[in-house]
Amino acid sequence: MAFCSKCGQQVADGVQFCPACGAPMEAAPAAAPQTPVYNNAPEHLDFIPSENSAKFPTFAYIGIAGAVISLILAFINIFDSPRLYYFLYAIAAACTAVAMFKLYDSLKKGLAGHKKPMPGLITTTAWFLVASQALMVLAGLIVLLAGLDGVGAAAGIGVFGGIVSFVYLILMLIVAFTLIGSYTGNVKTLGWLFVIPVIIGLIGAIGGGALALSGGKIGVFTIIFAIISCAITVYIYLFAKKIICDKA
Repeated sequence: MAFCSKCGQQVADGVQFCPACGAPMEAAPAAAPQTPVYNNAPEHLDFIPSENSAKFPTFAYIGIAGAVISLILAFINIFDSPRLYYFLYAIAAACTAVAMFKLYDSLKKGLAGHKKPMPGLITTTAWFLVASQALMVLAGLIVLLAGLDGVGAAAGIGVFGGIVSFVYLILMLIVAFTLIGSYTGNVKTLGWLFVIPVIIGLIGAIGGGALALSGGKIGVFTIIFAIISCAITVYIYLFAKKIICDKA
């Protein structure tokens, strides 16, 4: 019910003129528009299944195989067995490229429809990884096909591959902190796990340079670092398998 502003008569809703004095009724003020409230809190996400879920375990095991081969490399003197070293290096790089590319692809497809899908960033990161590892495979093939004469060329390609790898590590770091800031649960944990390979990659680059300057000699640091790197890499693949496939 409303009241006439002129005479105070109570008037039923919807009546345009006051029945007592005939004054026009004033329309009720329109309700103020509601300001939408956005939830900026991180989304809780433990499981990210995608069309790759059924096949991903195979690629996880390929990545684990690459990590084990990389561990074996720590026990081989580069200059005593260059062909064997670069052959295993090429296999390890190929395993890493295949497994990590599938991990990124699964992550991209699994996050579709969630708070932060970031498909472009993940795709770019994956292709930089493939490019860096492909250069390492090429360096290994040059040594195998050209023999000791190809070591210099392989080293040159390795330097270029290192530059591409550095860009990849930066992109990987952006992906990691996007996951950390956008989600809670297992997906956030995966983001933190992605930070670890960046640290390992930087330490490995420094250690690799030191190894080359020392004449390819194998030291205790090299062995310990390789063991830790292998263990962390295996854990990352098993953790990724868990949240992409196992839902446990």
